[in-house]
This record gives sequence, C-alpha cells and structure tokens, in this order.
Amino acid sequence: MGLELTAELANICAKWQINQLSVFGSFARGQARADSDIDLLVVFAPTAQIGLLDHVRMQRDFESYFGRPVDMITQSALDRMSNSARKEDIVKHLKIIYAA
Repeated sequence: MGLELTAELANICAKWQINQLSVFGSFARGQARADSDIDLLVVFAPTAQIGLLDHVRMQRDFESYFGRPVDMITQSALDRMSNSARKEDIVKHLKIIYAA
C-alpha cells in the first residue's frame, strides 16, 4: 500500500478523530527499504479523547492498512520532545498524507 490518500485511509483518520496525518523518516525522505517501518505524526481534533488502548488499536489499524509496522508520535508529544535535533529532523521532512 502506498502513502497516497485513499477512502480507506480517510475513514481510518475520521474514525480516530485525526485532523492531520503526516509521514516522516525514511518514507518521507524517499529512503525506505523493504523492511522499513512507517513513521507517522498524528494531529488529533481538539475534542478527541484518545486513551492508551485507543492508541494501540489505531496503530493496528494503520499497520493493517499499510501492511508493515508503524511508529506513531502525536503532535503534543513532538511539542514536548527535548531532543531538538530529532524534533527539527522530523519537522523538516514531514509529508502530509491526510488533512481533514
């Protein structure tokens, strides 16, 4: 499965109240290998109430959709990230794949 927006991906994002979904890391840089995971930055709707179990279920939905392991970070976690070099690298290479 590619990283282009499809109705199925839009439905997953709507289900989890995601306002924006972006890819970063090797896929965003065009350096992904066959064994690469997909790194996602998730921006939730302000009214979203997502708990830990929801996060796990959402990750499974994305892994099923993309057919490979997924690592996710939320915008709030990125905002709190203390490693400024890592944070800058993520932001520099973000590619939005869904926006509500």
